[in-house]
Amino acid sequence: MSSTNRSPLSLRRLLWWAVPAGLLAGSIVGDPSLPAADAPFASVNGVSLSYGSFFDMLQDLAGREAAERLLIEEAIRQEAVRLSLDPTPEAIEARLKELVAERFDGDMVQFTGWLASEGATEESVKRRLASDIRDLSLRTQGVTVTDEELHKWYDANHEKLYDRPPLVKFRQVVTVTKEQAEDVLKKIRAGEVDFFGAAARFSVDPAAKDTGGLVGPVPEISLKEQTPALFDALSKLQVYQTTPEPVAQGDKWVILMLVERTAGKSTPYEQVVSHIRRDYLVSKAVPEDKFYPELLRKFRIDGLPSRYRAAAAAFEAPPPAPAAEGAGGRP
Repeated sequence: MSSTNRSPLSLRRLLWWAVPAGLLAGSIVGDPSLPAADAPFASVNGVSLSYGSFFDMLQDLAGREAAERLLIEEAIRQEAVRLSLDPTPEAIEARLKELVAERFDGDMVQFTGWLASEGATEESVKRRLASDIRDLSLRTQGVTVTDEELHKWYDANHEKLYDRPPLVKFRQVVTVTKEQAEDVLKKIRAGEVDFFGAAARFSVDPAAKDTGGLVGPVPEISLKEQTPALFDALSKLQVYQTTPEPVAQGDKWVILMLVERTAGKSTPYEQVVSHIRRDYLVSKAVPEDKFYPELLRKFRIDGLPSRYRAAAAAFEAPPPAPAAEGAGGRP
């Protein structure tokens, strides 16, 4: 594959809930409820926009990704069916329940709100989950899993992967100089302005005008790793207490007020055993850059529109290596 052709293998590694355009493209592919291209989509100041215009925009923004995904996932589906590895409706439904439990604490209201915010549907999510199940099943053929191995994986990774970390929420006023920060701190202490107002008026953080400098909740471990000075200062504060001195952070100075600290929580093995099994299998799976080139070359692609022909590059066998000098030719 030439270097100018973006590898579709990276597509399989994208977290689908973190790429709305890709998810939307994936949602549209295969959706029988879509209206005709000339059906009205919306209007702007009375000017009608059709679904055809929407589809054109979608092609411009995510067409290459959607084309690659469609080709790859159809190859995955066919191979899974051939090997009797295609997931049942019950398996897909069970995986959806696991997703809601893992990402939304089992709260269907949160899940429904997320669907609306991403322009997705429950059926589109099920399609993505089915593809993920097929993907992992294909790449872990022959891998056996024992309870002992899963317990060892959990013991080694529970703090990082499964436990809920301690969280902290705080407000900050960010200034360019220490003197500016000290002046703002004096105003707060004198009662001339509250912390929200100080952040809105004096912070160089553009978001502070609307948020009052609110940050988080964020995992304490992330704060410790990325901004240790802020972590150290916040660890000494009680709720609603302000740092006694400005804190140096890079080339800026920060005043902090602790808003909330939430204790971490250990997650028992039994509550996340499905998640553990999936993560363990991923760690044992054949690497994608090895498995997928071999898989995709089993398939032939015909009839692809010219603008997406490059998306079929992964399905083509590489050119033969040049023969070694003296092998089958003139010395």
